[in-house]
Amino acid sequence: MNGSGINRIMLPLSDLQIQWRAADEHLWVGPGGESPTTNGDRESGWQAWTGSDVVNAAYGTINGSRGIAWWMAWGELRGEPVDILLEGTVPARVKTIGKVWAAEWSGLYRNARLHTNQAVVEIAFHA
Repeated sequence: MNGSGINRIMLPLSDLQIQWRAADEHLWVGPGGESPTTNGDRESGWQAWTGSDVVNAAYGTINGSRGIAWWMAWGELRGEPVDILLEGTVPARVKTIGKVWAAEWSGLYRNARLHTNQAVVEIAFHA
């Protein structure tokens, strides 16, 4: 946590980051070298935590590689642990920060299965 009460997860393969502001339960997802902005009393990019079960996903090519892809998923943590299996068998490392979870991986895996105590969600990437 930095001095402003904001925690951060860096996702090096995708060069993305997730920030969590515990004081008002807001999150921000963006490029690794950027920060959310504040314009006077208006903030740009911060999202209120809602307890949603929506899974967000993205993918891209790893810089400098020949077609090797990174894959990531993130969502709101609702109290239960989150596990992700790639292609149904290979576990992905899930990071948590405040009430947010995130995972990223590289390789040929295009399908992932997200498990919580309350649901199983299939994630199918189309590259």
